[in-house]
Parts: sequence; structure tokens; C-alpha cells
Amino acid sequence: MLVLTSETDTATQFDIAINKGRTFRLKVNVQNADGTVRDLTGWTSKMQIRPAPNGTVLQTLAEVGNQTLTGVVTGAALGTINITIVNEDTGTYTWTSAVYDLQIDNGTDPEVLLRGGVRVIERVTQ
Repeated sequence: MLVLTSETDTATQFDIAINKGRTFRLKVNVQNADGTVRDLTGWTSKMQIRPAPNGTVLQTLAEVGNQTLTGVVTGAALGTINITIVNEDTGTYTWTSAVYDLQIDNGTDPEVLLRGGVRVIERVTQ
């Protein structure tokens, strides 16, 4: 679980490691500057993984309302974003390093919460 304070001008840097062929999960709890839970009602979340910031998209995770599209689900009133990439997806990765960012959007003011590197760890025992 990652707890971050939002409403800053700079996204939090947080690198992630994904075990190839395993389901990846990260729970992000978003707080206001005063430490209270940030209500994300009305916001959507989106995360993209690319080889470089302007590179070809390797994977997009997105959420709209309460319906999971490809892996990112927001617990709106609780200020929670649950990021899940299922093992069927991670097992097909042919790349080993990339970058990502996680954005929330209320329709008028998108905000990048997290950004960082992505490392894929190959399985040894198969």
C-alpha cells in the first residue's frame, strides 16, 4: 500500500516491479494536504506504461465509474485507487523496463499523482 498526499504541483516518484506471469497489485490511498482522505467521487483514473515518456503505449489501465475496464479501480469516497494487472497480461510482457504515470481526471483538471519506472522481473523457476 502506498499513501500519498495530493494537491501538489509535482507527482510522487514511485518505481514499481512486476513479476512476469504474476498478478500485480498496488493500493494507493490519496490524502489531502492536511492528511484527510481525498474524496475521488467524480474522478476517473488512468495509467499508461510506455518504453519512454513519448514512446508507444505498452499497456493502458483505465477506470470509469465503478466499472473496471483494464485494471485500475478507484474506491472514490475512500480516496483509494487499486491498481491490478492480471497474470495473463504480465505473462505476455516482452519488455523488461519502462516508465508509467497514474493520472486522475475530473473532466476539467487532470492531475498526475504518480510516475516512475517499471521493471519486469523474469521468472527463474518454471
